[in-house]
Amino acid sequence: MRHLLPLFAVAALAGCGRAPVPSGSTPLSPGEAGRRIEWQGQRACADCDGIATRLVLREDRRGRDYALTETYAATGGGARFAEHGRWQRDSVLLRLQGDRGSLRWYALLPDGSLQPRDAHGGPLPGGDDDRLVPVAGTGP
Repeated sequence: MRHLLPLFAVAALAGCGRAPVPSGSTPLSPGEAGRRIEWQGQRACADCDGIATRLVLREDRRGRDYALTETYAATGGGARFAEHGRWQRDSVLLRLQGDRGSLRWYALLPDGSLQPRDAHGGPLPGGDDDRLVPVAGTGP
């Protein structure tokens, strides 16, 4: 079954106590079964040189799953972490529920990029420039 995920007005978020996200956000609709959408970017890090991040969302007949890979860059070496789980969309917010219990939220911005958010949809402190950009050829 195809899932078309409509956009909801930013006003709907106001009643839920969530921080507003710019209107006109790009829809996330993988379309045909088996389609995948991918984002990547370099995020800021308080105690390292940066976090190279890659997020892949997939949707097929079995449901919606994701793979998130984060590579922490640091002088003298780094560390790579991989997480898998299920995703869902609530208006312009993506909720990632990891197989090991983690929860993450991302806002889908008008240009198609993703920005990490807190549990209420608000921006993370100092995270205004943290964005994952769509990888060409994987979007809707």
